[in-house]
Amino acid sequence: MRPARTTTRHYAERGLVACPARGKDVTIETCMRCAALRAMKDDRSYVLCEGQRVEPRLAPEARPV
Repeated sequence: MRPARTTTRHYAERGLVACPARGKDVTIETCMRCAALRAMKDDRSYVLCEGQRVEPRLAPEARPV
């Protein structure tokens, strides 16, 4: 049986949002690159994230060599 997945809402404040994938606050730009992101409100006041912990997607310049 596959684990249940939940979508949670995380509010942005001063350009930061709580990240369930990393377990800490991250910038909105970092949040936009994450595999857990499911939706973002147009004014970036909150994001919807997959509740299950996932590995974040890395931008090409941040990937280890």
